[in-house]
Amino acid sequence: MEQVSACLDRADTLRRARQQARSIRRPSAFVQLKQIRVCEPRPGVAEVAAALALAERTWALAYRLERRRGAWLCTAIRLV
Repeated sequence: MEQVSACLDRADTLRRARQQARSIRRPSAFVQLKQIRVCEPRPGVAEVAAALALAERTWALAYRLERRRGAWLCTAIRLV
């Protein structure tokens, strides 16, 4: 009987711990794209600026793509 009682107590403790863990708000583990802007300064060139967020932090990402021999090539990238 003591073993059953101890098992039930342990199960109750685990259930409460799970409920508390669910109620805690956890930040997303994924980077979110907040905003993106694209311009084409000339044919075959695209310049992109994006705002990225992860938890409480936000970053700016800028890059330049150029079309060469039928494929897109990233020629510049900057993360701030």
